[in-house]
Amino acid sequence: MGCRKHIDIKRILDFSANTIHAIFLCFLCYCIIRAITDIDALPTSQNFWGNVKSILLQMDINEIYTFIGSLGFILFGITGIYDFAYLNGLYILVPPAFVQAKEKTYIKQAEKMMELYYKKDIEFILEYEKERTNVLLQAMGIEEKQFHLINYEIIKARTESEKSIHALKRKAKKLLLHKEYIINQSALSISKKVYDKVDYFFNLYTALYDNQTCESIGKIMLSFLCLSLKEKVETIDYIVIPKGSNFLLGLETAKLLHKPVISVLSEERIFKNAFWDGNYTTDKVNNIVVIHDVLVSGKRIYESIEKLPDHSYNLYGIFCLMKYNSESFTAIDDFLKHNISEDKINCLLDIDENLLKQIYEDRYEYD
Repeated sequence: MGCRKHIDIKRILDFSANTIHAIFLCFLCYCIIRAITDIDALPTSQNFWGNVKSILLQMDINEIYTFIGSLGFILFGITGIYDFAYLNGLYILVPPAFVQAKEKTYIKQAEKMMELYYKKDIEFILEYEKERTNVLLQAMGIEEKQFHLINYEIIKARTESEKSIHALKRKAKKLLLHKEYIINQSALSISKKVYDKVDYFFNLYTALYDNQTCESIGKIMLSFLCLSLKEKVETIDYIVIPKGSNFLLGLETAKLLHKPVISVLSEERIFKNAFWDGNYTTDKVNNIVVIHDVLVSGKRIYESIEKLPDHSYNLYGIFCLMKYNSESFTAIDDFLKHNISEDKINCLLDIDENLLKQIYEDRYEYD
């Protein structure tokens, strides 16, 4: 209540001060008019505004120009006085409206300067990033090759403890191959199936909605990358998530790897010919890795890669958590048709409909 009363009093005082300054400026204008016109030849009135109206109507062109020039001179002078008083803290001489206008101007100027500063600073960092890194490494007595090895070891420290792909497979099986993640649609008619070529399929989304499972699978995928790419994993520029793929899997892996994510879209969302979400740099060759959940036909993957601008990427590899083996799908052959060699395709687990059926019916034995 007291705070609100204080605000009301301040508004009243500000309004009063502004009114006094406005009256003072009007009086100055009136004095200028009287100074440049023949007052004695004009009819007089007891009304102040009547006198002003009479004077304005009787002014000739020369007197109007003189009035405008004099008014401008006076206003510039008063503005200078206000500015001087504001800069020196003599706020009692400055109308509150002038103070508010000044503060708004300073805020806009500060925002503009900060915007220019950060823009130029970021441009400088990006342009001379390698040189700045080399200077820092020299100061620390570390060679660039040693720095990359150190960074690689830091990345490996975020992975699972398993030192082989076989051990990773065993851990992933125990973590994921459970009945709760298997969808049985054998009793459904074809019209009700989304995946109409299979009766059993693995629903990784359900598994990754659990935070602890998601983090564990992310570490397994990062370990898979490290074991497959070795030191090259440190030079990855982007993690690419294909359209319609499991976003959580790619995001969790990228978070552990400390690399940016590019999520490919079916259609442009903001800019023409930009079929992705994320800050993807197209003016240089980027080292990319595709992270996918279950490889079935491969169509989503190669179509997503082809949506990236030509000559903007170097594909390190396609890494899938699982590969669904079926005679209905020929993923490897389709990849070859789209200029993606078989050695680029890496799948941690192999599953098929018979395996999923065994898990669903509790007949699967873990090795």
